[in-house]
Amino acid sequence: MNKLNNYILLIIFLSSLIGCGSSSESEEVYENSEEVEEVEEVEEVEEVEEVEEESNILGDSELNPLILEGNWESNCLSNGADSSKSQWSYSGSNMSFMKEEFTGLECGNSFSRTKLKGYFELGEILTLADGQQVNKIRHVLDSLTVAYYNTDVVSQFNGIKLCDLDTWQVGQYIDVTGCDAFKSVGEIGNDIFSINGEVLSIGNMSTVGINSFPSQLLEQTYTFREANVIEGDWAQACNSMIGNNSITQALAFSNSFYTRYTDYHWNSSCSNSFYSVKELGSAILGDEYILTSGITVTNLDLSIDSRQLAFHSEQDAEFYSDVSLCGVSDWVAEEYREVSDCEFFTIEGDIKDIFYIEEDKLFLGQGAVSGGLSYPTELNEVYFTR
Repeated sequence: MNKLNNYILLIIFLSSLIGCGSSSESEEVYENSEEVEEVEEVEEVEEVEEVEEESNILGDSELNPLILEGNWESNCLSNGADSSKSQWSYSGSNMSFMKEEFTGLECGNSFSRTKLKGYFELGEILTLADGQQVNKIRHVLDSLTVAYYNTDVVSQFNGIKLCDLDTWQVGQYIDVTGCDAFKSVGEIGNDIFSINGEVLSIGNMSTVGINSFPSQLLEQTYTFREANVIEGDWAQACNSMIGNNSITQALAFSNSFYTRYTDYHWNSSCSNSFYSVKELGSAILGDEYILTSGITVTNLDLSIDSRQLAFHSEQDAEFYSDVSLCGVSDWVAEEYREVSDCEFFTIEGDIKDIFYIEEDKLFLGQGAVSGGLSYPTELNEVYFTR
């Protein structure tokens, strides 16, 4: 509970500062307007010089951005009585960072998740005081989203309308880009890094000096996780449901992101489509462990950011427009609409799953559901193929 209490106090304090400023006027008044203009001109020149200096501070890089390509994951790290795990993902010039915090040790009980997305720029070599050579890097943030899994925290956030929002829900991601209460979370900016084999080291941001870059590397490191084993598109054969209904599913994994398509059909042969659901989110590869069957599987943490719905016939689109399903009165056939906030399609939380690949077959866990507290202990017999 220390983590919870401290966090709530910190957020309340931060939110109390939003919009606050000095109400007193300066006691010094310039009688000469020309002197005021001269001071403003000097300040403008200094600001321009600072911008020019900042724009050149990276220097020219000799590295190919592909050196960072892929996923880099930390071990479970303890912080007092709590713990956390982090992951960097690089694809082309794009980057994402995810940090999951847990109450208690061993990274078992989720407290919050933070996602940062943007792009990166590589810079020149920098020699540290200990003689180690690292490379400069700049991360530029495009978006910041957070999710919390504690009802007390969510209630507090809604009570104070943190980030001007009273729609916080347990386990649901909220876009807090530009919110002052989370400003420090998104300040990743200038950094340094070093790669030794499959180990990535990044800068200790507490050692940032006058050159705007850290002067030391963190002791904590990140290990490269080979995502290619699950990367790509996977499809599932037609599966019968209750009665004559059936479904087909498809998955797509790309770095730390994934998409799941689920098509529902009126008949048992998957030839008469009713509606489709598209889920978009992120995926984190976890530890490996052995099932009682002797098969070695990998933990897979899936978080859903968006859930979208589409009907396939004009008749169904017209009918559900008339009843304003999910508050939408203008459904169009084959057109996806966001329904994450709809009571029938609410995102109930992250999914703890497992996977196993045998040649071109992908098996997921049996019984993995949104908001599940533990990983499945056996595999589903139904599989996906590339």
